[in-house]
Amino acid sequence: MVFISIAIGSVDAQAIDTYINYLSNDTNADAAACIAATPDGNYIISGMTGGQWAMYGADGWIVKINPQGDTLWTRRVGGNGLDMLGAIIVNNNKYITVGFKSVFLSGRQGWLLAYDQSGNKLVDKTYGGALDDGLGDIIPVAGGGYLSLGTTKSYGTDSTQDVWLVKLNATFDLQWSKHFDLGVIIGDSSRNDNGNGIIPFENNKYLITANTCKLCDGTDGVAWYSVIDSAGNLVGAPHIFNKGPKNVFAGGIRPTADGGAIITGATSMIDSVYSHIPPLPPFRSEDMWIVKLNSNADTMWTKIYGQYGVYDGGWSIFQTTDGGYFMSAYSQIGDVAGSNYDYDNVWLMRLNSVGDTIKVCRWGGPQNDDLVNIIPALDGGAIGVGCYNSNSMLPAPIPGNCDMLIMKTDCNIISGINAVTDDEIILSVFPNPASDMINIQLKLNTKGNVAIELFDILGKKIAEENFYSSSGDLQVLKIDVTHINNGIYLLRTQTNNFTITSPVEIIKD
Repeated sequence: MVFISIAIGSVDAQAIDTYINYLSNDTNADAAACIAATPDGNYIISGMTGGQWAMYGADGWIVKINPQGDTLWTRRVGGNGLDMLGAIIVNNNKYITVGFKSVFLSGRQGWLLAYDQSGNKLVDKTYGGALDDGLGDIIPVAGGGYLSLGTTKSYGTDSTQDVWLVKLNATFDLQWSKHFDLGVIIGDSSRNDNGNGIIPFENNKYLITANTCKLCDGTDGVAWYSVIDSAGNLVGAPHIFNKGPKNVFAGGIRPTADGGAIITGATSMIDSVYSHIPPLPPFRSEDMWIVKLNSNADTMWTKIYGQYGVYDGGWSIFQTTDGGYFMSAYSQIGDVAGSNYDYDNVWLMRLNSVGDTIKVCRWGGPQNDDLVNIIPALDGGAIGVGCYNSNSMLPAPIPGNCDMLIMKTDCNIISGINAVTDDEIILSVFPNPASDMINIQLKLNTKGNVAIELFDILGKKIAEENFYSSSGDLQVLKIDVTHINNGIYLLRTQTNNFTITSPVEIIKD
């Protein structure tokens, strides 16, 4: 599950205090899923703590820190079996977090906890049936109460998982429950569905994101979103991002100042190279992916970033007050087919208002490091949480010997091991639509080769140009499209270290 907060804030261009902290609860698997700012100027974090074989035993973990990253208090909660906490929000001076909890003879159930500012437990409730259910996100709603989104097997169609939406009153009692099966909705077949994000939307409606699959082997993932009304009914047909033999995953979703939303995740739309690490089965390479929606829930633009042939994806994103975006992502830079296989590195990306790259920072150690949730910091920059030094990508105990990761940064200064700044800046692609020539305005602080490729929507390469860029120059690179038919295409600009893909439209007079 991916867990969402709804804050919108700023990235201060001036110097900002930065730090990286690791928290361990004297166990082998400590990880954070979500962070939220508190009214007293601090932060509250939710996640899990447990033994190295976390899939067989873990507890929920709540940590409150001050702005400098010092721990104020912690709470470890749960029982026998696997218990985990996901999203955490602050409402009416309560810290409210949801997840799932193992319940004897009932599998896992949706779980909600509420605490006061001093760490005193106020509420501890479970919801669900006799099979595996869980809650991943929660938001307050107008008139009091809450909507929480997750996954249910107890109420799922044909013994599969369905997206699960529950309405709670102000005292967290269940008022109603809805479930959605994408396959049934579109007249296909029942599929496994996982609801992962919910935000308020226009006119007392809400926007939910979900992921679904049939084989669920990492090759047939479908990402989708839908508008729902206050009674939990779907408004119109769901928007599906993948209808072909590719893998698409929707991660974080946040509202934007124009009444729309921004979604981040991963896609193999134009990067379906198969990699193989024995004894794991082959898996598709993927790229970081974001989608901007307007206030009608229509797609305004999409972007794809990453290094071709490796496994990249977006975790979390928020809009800055200048109209741009700050995103946390992951990338496995290295030779994924051989012994030089790398692990997840934390990628931080600052983007302009249309998703073009302004700044990229990369950080990581010898194992998997992931910053799965990031929000605006109270004093500028961004603060995010996740997991440090996990070996979860290999056939070993999951998530292995890891610590909770807390990183405060401005994406200009990242102190710590293996900090790298990727210095390419892609400023704009214009005109769009184009009729005869597409221009790519780009700046590199180091010399290197630049490849520009144009693909049709089925992923077939139809044009390619190669350039050499000198250090520090602002260049306008051109690709001739006079011989290309009208339509929507994907323009991929690739340097030695990074790739960005943008949709472009070609219209002839």
